Amino acid sequence: MTPRFARELRALEGLPLGLLGARSPEVLLAQPCRALARTLSHARLGILPGQGHVAHVTAPELLAREVSAFLRE
Repeated sequence: MTPRFARELRALEGLPLGLLGARSPEVLLAQPCRALARTLSHARLGILPGQGHVAHVTAPELLAREVSAFLRE
């Protein structure tokens, strides 16, 4: 699984927006996402209700709606 996991992490690094699941681990994901959103002047942090850090698997339609809305802004 390591090669696939590394490849997925590299792909995530290239995403242009911040999305956070409401159930994401606070220390590992939520705190860094909030800090980045405060630091970047044009950042917008979207919270995906009821989701953890794998919303692309557990709620792909919700994630797609959020990404589409961001791209339309």
